[in-house]
Amino acid sequence: MAIPLTGTFSYSLAFTLIDESLLVAGRVTGAEGVAIPLIHAPIFEALSRSIRLIRGVRNLIESRLPGEAFILGRSLFEESLRMAEIRYEVASRQGLLLELMWQGPAEMEGLLKEMEASGQYANTWLGAPAQIAEQRRVLEQLAKQLGIKRVSFQGEKDAAYKYGRMHDYWSYRFAHSMTHGSIISHAPYRTVVESRDFGPQHLLASTEIDSPELASSCANWCARSLLQGTGAFAVVFGKDSREADQEFERSNELESHLFERAGYGPASRQPGPPR
Repeated sequence: MAIPLTGTFSYSLAFTLIDESLLVAGRVTGAEGVAIPLIHAPIFEALSRSIRLIRGVRNLIESRLPGEAFILGRSLFEESLRMAEIRYEVASRQGLLLELMWQGPAEMEGLLKEMEASGQYANTWLGAPAQIAEQRRVLEQLAKQLGIKRVSFQGEKDAAYKYGRMHDYWSYRFAHSMTHGSIISHAPYRTVVESRDFGPQHLLASTEIDSPELASSCANWCARSLLQGTGAFAVVFGKDSREADQEFERSNELESHLFERAGYGPASRQPGPPR
């Protein structure tokens, strides 16, 4: 089986895309497990999270909540861009990984300071500062041992352009609106029965929608993210990335086919990732 190159917008296609990308991830990563140096732990955890996210996407699509599926897809897209940068920026790889590891204690410290300032610092958190200090000590020792410094990640738009996801960036922007509840987030679920320029509006607000087009688009977008992350995982751990890379390209070809078949014109050409 493989990502199909043709088809029509449908729930069947949406589930096929997600299921096939999960199968590819399973085959590439393997069932035997991997030996993980501490510095590589973040990319292992990122792929694991990506798998959880796309499973959540599938459940939401199955529940006829494609708009909400985009919310999880947003996080999945961000994970895929970070993993792509780790893959292709070889000289900066360890510094990027160190940055991901450093974010954990930094975020927890910020949370504790905010809780303390608001008077909500519970006794159950009293041991956290010592744990944060120990995590930082370990990371500082690791950085010294490897001779590396933290490296910041690119912004999403720059990374999307550089790593072959610029067309998908606009899905990410749509997902951002779905996440934060702008008027765009209501549009797929709202029906105007009677429109007036002034006065009361007769609206219907659905709690679910039957939209094979939105479901398939979200599923294909998310499949590409998982496949891109899987390819990065393979490279970092010395595995064969060819299947993930090929299926990523097939997903792009399917996108163009779906756009043209639906009469939208060809999809914007994705810039290829570095070779």
